[in-house]
Amino acid sequence: MGFVRSDSINVTGLDSVPPVMPSSNNNGADIKHIRGQVAILAADADTNEFRMARLPSNAVIKDIKVLCDAITGGTDYDLGVAYPISKGGATIVKDCLMDGQTLATASKVLDGFSKPAIENRFKQLWELAGLASDPNHNLDIVLTGNTIGTADGDVVIEILYTMK
Repeated sequence: MGFVRSDSINVTGLDSVPPVMPSSNNNGADIKHIRGQVAILAADADTNEFRMARLPSNAVIKDIKVLCDAITGGTDYDLGVAYPISKGGATIVKDCLMDGQTLATASKVLDGFSKPAIENRFKQLWELAGLASDPNHNLDIVLTGNTIGTADGDVVIEILYTMK
């Protein structure tokens, strides 16, 4: 075995520091993960809505990744919030999480949480949706294809969130 050298102070300086074990907590709240997938068809109509996930109204979103196949011509997609079908299914706001994102190029790293301003990124889902009070029930995360495109493709969203 050859000589192994560690000159980085970032590494060697840790020798005298007790190890810190990773935690699944975020300021006392467990990070939760949910994933939703839908197949977009070229035959789908513009403005179609796709229910991707269901979160509690008091969820605090940390991150949303959008993964997609190349959906040729699919140049305008939004991510927003709607009431569940059991509560009438009405869209509350179609673009409070993501607005006008193109899915025309295959990607695994699109930011589905790009719309909220920095000062609003720690608000609960019902607040991001612009509701006056917490409805105390689940809300749906909805993908709207304003310009669906001319090719079939899969779209996946992965959401990390905590509970308030």
